[in-house]
Amino acid sequence: MKKYRLASLILCGLCFLGGCGGSSTPPVPAATIAASASSVPAGTSFTVTWSSTNAASCSASATPGENDWSGSKATSGSQSVTAVSEGTVKYSLACSGQGGSASNSVFVQAVGPVIASAAPPSGTVGAAYAGSGFGLSASVRLAVRPIRSRLVAPQRPTSALQGDGIPLQHFVCNRGYTVERCRKDLDVLRKALANYPVAQLGNWTWILVRSEDWKAILLPRGLDPDSPAFTYYPKRETFIEEALVTQVPVRGRELLLKWNMSMRNLLDFAIAHELGHALCNDKDEWNANRVGQLLRDRKAPTCGVNLEAKIRPK
Repeated sequence: MKKYRLASLILCGLCFLGGCGGSSTPPVPAATIAASASSVPAGTSFTVTWSSTNAASCSASATPGENDWSGSKATSGSQSVTAVSEGTVKYSLACSGQGGSASNSVFVQAVGPVIASAAPPSGTVGAAYAGSGFGLSASVRLAVRPIRSRLVAPQRPTSALQGDGIPLQHFVCNRGYTVERCRKDLDVLRKALANYPVAQLGNWTWILVRSEDWKAILLPRGLDPDSPAFTYYPKRETFIEEALVTQVPVRGRELLLKWNMSMRNLLDFAIAHELGHALCNDKDEWNANRVGQLLRDRKAPTCGVNLEAKIRPK
C-alpha cells in the first residue's frame, strides 16, 4: 500500500513539472501589412509597414510583380516601395512559425499620368501670377551660383501625404502630350523635385507644358515667354516648360542664350525660384530668388514672417 502511495506521489510530481496529457500547442502566427497611401502616381514611392506575432520568418510578394517587394523579409519593419505598374497592385505578406502560417495583403492604386487642358485663365503679372522672368537681369543671371550636386535630403514619401493617404503633390501634362512622353518627362520632374521641401506646400499641382505651346500660353497673360516656369496662386499650380525636362533643340538653345545655364541647372533654378514664391506666398521676384538661392545652398528658407502661416491653404 505504501509503495502504491509513493508511486502515485511520484507520478503526480512528474505531471506537475512536465505536464500531463501531451505537449502544449504552439501559438498561431498573425501578420499585418499597411501602405502609407491607397493611391499614388505610377512611378512614385510610398511606404509599406508590416508586423507579425508568433512568426519566425516572413516573405513578400506583389501582384503584378514588383521588384522591391519580394523575397524574404524581417518579421516586422517598413520599406519604401515604388509602384512601377499602372493599375491596382496587391502587396502581400506571408509569415510562418511553429504554430502554422498567416498572410495578409494591402491594395494600392498606381495612377497613370494625367493629360488635361491645364492652362490658367488670362491674368496680369503681379496679380495672380509669379515667376514671370525670375526678376533677374542678364548680368545678375551670370552671377548665379552653380547648383550643388546634392541639394537637400529627399522627402520621405509619407510626408507628402494627407492623413487619408491621398498624395498632396499632383502632376499633370498639358494637352498635346502623349501618355508615354508625359510619363518620361514627369519622371524627370519628380526626381528634380525630390531635392526640395515640396511637401511643405500642402496641396500643389505641377504642370508640364510642351515648348511649342509655351509662348501661346504666356504671351496673352502678359508673362515673359522666355521664362520657363511660372506659378498660378488661385489654383496652387506651378507650370514648367517641356524644354527643362527633355531635349527640345531649338528652344533649348534659346533658353541657353537667355539664361546662360544648362537645362539641368535651369530646371533646378526654376524649381527653387518658384518654391521661393510658393513657400513664402510672395509674388516679389527678388525675394523669390533670394529664397531660391537658400534652397540651392541647402539652407532653410526664411520669408521674414512665419513660414507655416503663409504656406497653409485657407
